[in-house]
Amino acid sequence: MVMAKTIEEIKNDLASLSLDEAEAVLTAFLEEHPKSAEAHYLLGNLFRKQEIWDRALNEYLVAMDIDPASPATAAYEMSQKILNFYDHNRYNQ
Repeated sequence: MVMAKTIEEIKNDLASLSLDEAEAVLTAFLEEHPKSAEAHYLLGNLFRKQEIWDRALNEYLVAMDIDPASPATAAYEMSQKILNFYDHNRYNQ
């Protein structure tokens, strides 16, 4: 039987895990702790790193619903800016 990890232990382990392993660990944690804003935020970051924007934004929104003061708010806004960026010099030639 695998001992359940705390969110702090998971955060410490994330850098050493593959993206798939990190997603599995966070998903398993969220099955036990669905109201963890921090875990949703971390999962959003994981999806953002893979440029899976829709899932990243959804995880940030869930985190923001649970805790409006979550860093997910800033991450969501930053992600929106990235997605809405339009380089006028590149496309208006």
